[in-house]
Amino acid sequence: MKKMLIIITCTLFLTACAYKKESKEYAIYKNYINELNEIKGSSVNNPLVININIEKISENLFAYTSLINKNKEKMNNVLALLIHNKETENAFPSVGIFDEKVTISNEEKGIKLTGYVENIEDIRFKLLIKYTNDEGKIVKYYYVEENPTISAPDN
Repeated sequence: MKKMLIIITCTLFLTACAYKKESKEYAIYKNYINELNEIKGSSVNNPLVININIEKISENLFAYTSLINKNKEKMNNVLALLIHNKETENAFPSVGIFDEKVTISNEEKGIKLTGYVENIEDIRFKLLIKYTNDEGKIVKYYYVEENPTISAPDN
């Protein structure tokens, strides 16, 4: 009985630790969503090339993709989050919040964030990208795009 009590206690302790970690990541995610909702336009002097494309998958489903590339400097500990103004049950695509942050040299292709949405009428995308450069400076850019081009599905 004593062994069973120890096992139950350890299980509860491990579950509580996992919950706290998940809560911290979710709080960071929500804070960045709130931050993006407050911005009105793209950052000035953004050196990155950012493209957002929408592809019609079916009558009521669209895939959106953001490509972030052509960085002029090495990007360490990259965090990126792409949101839109449409109601959705899906999480917004991100890197570096729920998963490991990545490093991208200026020779590499970049980052691709993809999500799905059912309604694209008057859609507005907002992107946050945050990284540390080689000098240790934290760099943050915002990108806003309204009604990007829609491409037809490949048949």
